[in-house]
Amino acid sequence: MNKDTEKVQRIGNILVDGFHYLALFVIGATIVWSAAYEYLQMMGKGYAA
Repeated sequence: MNKDTEKVQRIGNILVDGFHYLALFVIGATIVWSAAYEYLQMMGKGYAA
């Protein structure tokens, strides 16, 4: 491979890794948000339904 192709590959790999970390953060934040919402709903009712 020439130097331009290697540079593009390196940038592409960085972008893909960044997207993976962003997606994992969004998934984790969604899980925490939904768990907190359900917890508050249960505390408001006084029991789990």
